[in-house]
Amino acid sequence: MDAPRAPEFPGYDRPAAVEVLSRALGQRGGPGLVVAGLGSLPGASVIAARSGFFRSSPMLVQLGQWRYEARGDVLATAHVVGGIAVAQGLLTPVNAGEHVAGALGVFLAEQGERSLPDVLALLEGLAVASA
Repeated sequence: MDAPRAPEFPGYDRPAAVEVLSRALGQRGGPGLVVAGLGSLPGASVIAARSGFFRSSPMLVQLGQWRYEARGDVLATAHVVGGIAVAQGLLTPVNAGEHVAGALGVFLAEQGERSLPDVLALLEGLAVASA
């Protein structure tokens, strides 16, 4: 699945974001950490994890047109248009880092300058957690 394309946003260093996200996603439990971090961003839609006797579902986070889900040590993504998933895929840590960094760039372009401190704080937290 191709990474989302976003215009350059002042203050957002996409190559550095790719590096931090790829490193965090490559660790054991990293996809869950990244998905939880994305869910903390203002404007992200979060569907909480559910567990039951017969059914369970993991936490889902939708950031713009992209939905993310941690499935063990891989990141599942879906392109959602009008509430319908038109494409789904599993991403390796390197591809997932590029994909999530692109989605964050699109998110910043849509949300504007007010979301930049939140995205930078998320990346800083992931950098510290994956060091």
